[in-house]
Amino acid sequence: MKKRKNKKRTSNRNKAMCHATKVKLIEEYGYFCFICGRYDKEVQHHHCIPRYAGGSDNYENGSLICDQHHKHLHLYDYGTQEYTEIQNTINEYKQNNLKG
Repeated sequence: MKKRKNKKRTSNRNKAMCHATKVKLIEEYGYFCFICGRYDKEVQHHHCIPRYAGGSDNYENGSLICDQHHKHLHLYDYGTQEYTEIQNTINEYKQNNLKG
């Protein structure tokens, strides 16, 4: 298992953009983890393509996952087989569970 590198500090502007993305995702999907489907009022915003790999803070790059799965996912570097398999689960959830 390959450990992920240290994260860079997030600017206030990025934090505000992440918060806005999280709010929009919650409006669209509810407070559900995109991996296990569990309802979680403390659901966290996750960047599908991490910022360190060139990912943005926009809605299309966002997902919501519970704390347990967020910690687990970030054990792996972006692009590894483990990360990609988990990300595929997230993408499938996004496609199948959009409200409206």
